[in-house]
Formats: sequence, structure tokens, C-alpha cells
Amino acid sequence: MKNQNYFFSFFIATIIAGCGASISPSNSISTEVNSEQLSSSCADGNASACVDLAVMYEEGIGVAQNNEEAARLFQRACDEGDPEGCNGLGFIYFDYNEISADDEEIFRLFQFACDSGYVRGCSNLGLLSLTGNELSSEEIVILFQFACSNGDPEGCNHLGYMYFTGTGVVANQNEALRFFQRACDSGYMQGCGNLAYLYLLEDESNEEVVRFYQMACDGGYVESCSELGQIYENGIGVSVNNEMAAELYQRACEDEDSEGCNYLAYMYENANGVSQNYEEAARLFQRACNFGNPEGCNNLGFAYLNGNGIAVNIEEAFRLFQIACDDGNLSGCNNAGIIFLANEYYEEAATYFLFACSEGHYEGCENLNFICSNTPNINICLEPR
Repeated sequence: MKNQNYFFSFFIATIIAGCGASISPSNSISTEVNSEQLSSSCADGNASACVDLAVMYEEGIGVAQNNEEAARLFQRACDEGDPEGCNGLGFIYFDYNEISADDEEIFRLFQFACDSGYVRGCSNLGLLSLTGNELSSEEIVILFQFACSNGDPEGCNHLGYMYFTGTGVVANQNEALRFFQRACDSGYMQGCGNLAYLYLLEDESNEEVVRFYQMACDGGYVESCSELGQIYENGIGVSVNNEMAAELYQRACEDEDSEGCNYLAYMYENANGVSQNYEEAARLFQRACNFGNPEGCNNLGFAYLNGNGIAVNIEEAFRLFQIACDDGNLSGCNNAGIIFLANEYYEEAATYFLFACSEGHYEGCENLNFICSNTPNINICLEPR
């Protein structure tokens, strides 16, 4: 069952930002001719043409999407000393598992881009360092400040995050608000979504919450579509509107936002704003799971366990519960334990229940107490807890 306590995720992108080059297929010359011209110019040593062509391959604009070709072209530009090419190559290495490089190499690429005056490289260098230990929090703040003051809205957004969390600076909500506003005003939609979140924390009834979530959603930041759906579904500062919530979740899910898919699946399961349809709910839970949402995996496992919109398959249910558990969903751990218990694998069941319980999952604790009361001789129940 869906947790009725609404949850709003505060986002700072853990995905490093790409080079930001934009090539529109609506240029006056055809996309095919443009890619051929860029290819010829790149072959002649024009690093900027290599970067533009790399972006086309990275995003699949006018050519078949191909990350390896994008990496090759970014590498060529970088070898020519183009900082945007080095930043793009670092992004490809960081973001795509099939093209691997160690953190030191990615750090070097972003460092070169930043040192060469490409401010997005400075933002990316800071973000990379947030996930590792290359730079101190104070040094990361300096990078974001430099990027923001030199026109990179992502740097402003990330600087807002630092002030919001008190990382490398003294926590200051007013400063966080100011930098998110600056990012939003510059067209960076994640900044608008973060701005909405801060207004939400201050006052749920503030009309700015809906306005900025809507702005971010309309601007392509799909996570804000899901957050706005939660606003309407739960009636937070607005009248409950399940139909509007379902539309927003649909919009987010179509753009591969896992939360949107999971929320929409609940709507179909419970006939909230849409007609009840267990088959569609199962399909959407599958989509959420495929996009890496552990709650979606757990919910799909529950559907397989009970035959809700899909044929009963206990083995598949267990596999999905394990995936959910491994990704931090405690209900998945508890449910995996229940399947072990039903098949009289008491030690294994107790292991899952203990883990869920130790992380604060109430049902996991209840089930652990049950199994230890009725099967007291298993090892976990003999250990002090």
C-alpha cells in the first residue's frame, strides 16, 4: 500500500552536467547535411565542430545515438585543447557505465576544463568531488561560487544546495533561496524545483510552491511533475485533485521518471483519478522498477505474489523483493523474509527480518519477534539484540 505520508525529495544532480552545447534540428540546413559538414570540419581539425557533432551523437540529434562515437569526438576535441571537449568527455565517462574511466581521469578532465575557463567544468568538478574526497567542502563551494558568478546557472543551483545543507558554509536558507532563484531565473529548471521545495518547507499554502513546481515541470524537469502530482494528490495548499495528479504522474513517467511511474501505478491500483486497472498498475510498477526505483520493484513483487494484474509467480516475486532490498527498500527485505518463512527457511527469514528491523522497519521487527518466539533455536534468535 502506498505510504500516505507525502515525501518530497530535495534534488541536487548527482549526474554530472554535460557540455551544454545545443544543436537544433530545425536549423535552416538539414540535419543530415549539418552532421556531414560538422564531420568534415572536425576531420580538418576544428575542435568546436567535433564538440557539436559529439553532442549530436550523445543526444541522438539527427544521427543514431552512440555514446562511444560521442566519446571519440569529445576526445578528439580535448586532444586539440578544447575545454568543452574535455568536459564533455568527462561527462561521458562519468555518466555511462559502458565507457569506463577512473575518477582520477574524470577529475583531470573537469580540472582542465575549469582551469581553461569553461565554467561548467568547474561545476562538474565540484559535483564530482561531492561524491568523493578529491576536494574539501570549502574548495567545492569556491568552485560553485566561481561558476555561478561567471554565468553557469547549475553552479548557482549547486551553491544553493551547499547553503541549504550547510556543506562547506554555514547553513543559510535565505542564501539557498537566493541562489536557487538565480538558477531558476537563468532557465535552469532544477533550480525552480528546488525553489518550490524551499517555499514548501516554509509554508505549504504559499502559492509559489505550485507556481515554481509547475514552471520546472513545464520546463522539462520531470521530477517536479511528480512532486506537483503529490501536491495535488495530497491536497497540500490546494484542493485535492486526483485527476490532475494522475496527469502529472503520466507526464513524468513518459519521460522516464521512476517516481512518476510508481505513483501512477498506485493510482491505477486504487482507482484514484483513473479507472481501476491492475494490469496497468503492474505494467507501471515494472516500468518504475526498470528505471531503478526500489519501491517499484517491491510493489511489482507484491503484484506477482498475489496475482494482481499479472500471473502469480513466487520466484519472480522473491527476485524482485531481493532487488528492492538490495537497493534499500526495507519492505522488500521484509517481504523476502516472509517468502523464506513460508517455505520454512527460518534462518534466512530471520536474517532479512533482522536487517529490516535494525533499519527501523516496524513489520520487520514484529516478524523477527514472531519467528524467534516460535523457532527460538535459530542462530540469530540466540544472539543478543
